[in-house]
Amino acid sequence: MKGGKNWKGFTESLSLQIAFDISTPLRVSFLIPIFANNTIMPELFRNNGFVFYFYSLEHAPVHVHVRGTEGFAKYTWNGTAFIKEYAEGIKANDLKRIEDSIEENADIIIRRWHEIFKDHEQDQENMV
Repeated sequence: MKGGKNWKGFTESLSLQIAFDISTPLRVSFLIPIFANNTIMPELFRNNGFVFYFYSLEHAPVHVHVRGTEGFAKYTWNGTAFIKEYAEGIKANDLKRIEDSIEENADIIIRRWHEIFKDHEQDQENMV
C-alpha cells in the first residue's frame, strides 16, 4: 500500500494494488478526506479559521494538531501546559490565537484524547 499527503487540500490519498493473476494487476486509488469521518481524523473544534484535531492512530504524549489555510502546527501537553512542537506557514499573530484557543480548551483536548485513545493506551500498558 502506498500513501501520499496533500496538506493544502486536507486529503490523504491511498493506492492499493491487487493482482488477480500475474498478467492483469488491478490498481485502485481513492481519496479520503481527513475530516470526513471522526474515526479517521477526530476533529475537536474550529476557531479563528483553524481546525484542531487528532490523527486516528496517535501516540503518547497527549498532543493536538492544528491546520489552517496557510500552514500547520503541533502542540504537546507537558503535564501543565501545551507547548508548541513545530509550526509551519502560520503567522506569529495567528500562533498567538491558536495558543489562546488551546489554553482555553485544554481540558476538552485532554478529555477527548483519553476518550478516543483509551483502547490504545490500554494496549500500550498491557505490552509493558
